[in-house]
Amino acid sequence: MALIRFVYGSDNHGDMVDSEAVDKFLKFVAEWKPKYKIHGGDGMDLRSYRKGAGAEEREEGIQKDIQAHILFMESYKPHVFLEGNHDHRLREMAEHGSEERRSTEVAIALQEKLDEFYRKKIKCTVVRYGQERDWWQAPEGGHKFVHGKHHGMHIARAHHDTYEGPVIHGHGHRPDIYQGAGGQSIASPALCRIWDQRYDVHLPGKKKQRNGWVYGYINSKTGRGEGWIVKKEEGVWISPMGEL
Repeated sequence: MALIRFVYGSDNHGDMVDSEAVDKFLKFVAEWKPKYKIHGGDGMDLRSYRKGAGAEEREEGIQKDIQAHILFMESYKPHVFLEGNHDHRLREMAEHGSEERRSTEVAIALQEKLDEFYRKKIKCTVVRYGQERDWWQAPEGGHKFVHGKHHGMHIARAHHDTYEGPVIHGHGHRPDIYQGAGGQSIASPALCRIWDQRYDVHLPGKKKQRNGWVYGYINSKTGRGEGWIVKKEEGVWISPMGEL
């Protein structure tokens, strides 16, 4: 078949997950029946590991956060998991350590369990954050799928320029589309409770963040992809196919 379906869900942020958004997303995935299910990263929040975290954040445990991530992954069963910068906090501590030896030992054990979970339980490909090749593309072609690096007003264009062509990404939580050389680049909305994340409330772009995801087709004959955004606006879930 020439047209191959995909779906891209991102930024559920562990125990900061938006339950309504995830319920809508999983129902959509079941009905859309994509060949490729991509998780765009930041499956965990790990705010206690954030550089610049306050005393209250540092005192929080991470067990509930990781368990929420695992629960979502078991429900979604993505073919690909693109580690995000939040997910990378755990791997960074596991590989490079911290001032507290106990924290490093815990991070190593947790990361090993997660890697085994990805590999054996849900059998998904993991693309690590911060690597030279930090993106995934289907064998048939289409967009490059990444977690994302940029913030700002023209976030889709910034990623299009960085990855030199059509890309679908998360990270910024704000929907955006840019039509550039080679095709469109799409910034995906998020699956987290946006206003419960307080570290970026001072930024003007916060008001542009939305819940939602991206879906689309890959044309195996031409090697090109096309995607669309599902997002929640003023309490209503909308997509090019109509209201959900």
